[in-house]
Amino acid sequence: MITLIVDSPLSKLESTQYPVSPFVYLSLEAQTAPSGRILLSSQLATDVEIDHVTRKLICEIEKLGHAAKKELRRLRSMQLNRNNGVEIG
Repeated sequence: MITLIVDSPLSKLESTQYPVSPFVYLSLEAQTAPSGRILLSSQLATDVEIDHVTRKLICEIEKLGHAAKKELRRLRSMQLNRNNGVEIG
């Protein structure tokens, strides 16, 4: 199965260290098949299983999008505070 992740390399920096505009990556951790393909599910043998997994993936992707937007807003806020001379601590 996969794990969707908001990867925010800038989140580890202090607010005074931002060299660029804030950004995030949408990434995933996943098992791979022997062919090298990324597996999005375990073996699915019925329509019900397929429906369940696809609904779950859609829900997880929506959660990922919300988390990414929240992190980007946080990074932008920290950058704005830095640009206004406000110290964050």
